[in-house]
Amino acid sequence: MKAIKIPCEHDLLSKNHNVWANAVMRCKGHNPYCGADGYCHYDGSCFADQELTREQAILEVDLLAQELHGLKQENDRLRMSSEMLIKQLEFALSQNLKSGNSQRVFALRFCIAEIKKTLRGNSCE
Repeated sequence: MKAIKIPCEHDLLSKNHNVWANAVMRCKGHNPYCGADGYCHYDGSCFADQELTREQAILEVDLLAQELHGLKQENDRLRMSSEMLIKQLEFALSQNLKSGNSQRVFALRFCIAEIKKTLRGNSCE
């Protein structure tokens, strides 16, 4: 699996100890370029109170990038399952509209609207 490039990776590869230490502190301190974007653990525990060598830090960042990639894939699967459910409900809605079943039409429209509202409210995009 190809590792995902992260914003502070270049600094973590730096031979300048000050640049490297600043990159680690950005992750630990929730800097928007590392911690808050999900590239490192949100609470900074990946670097909190640890004496890491440069190589260990690079390995940890690579592992976190792989974890992020896996979580993005899981998020996409969940989003797709919601979209599939909406399509199934919309198909059932069209069938019930044709048959004139007004109670089911009302219930299906309500369900579709609630699912879409929930998806919009939880959207991270």
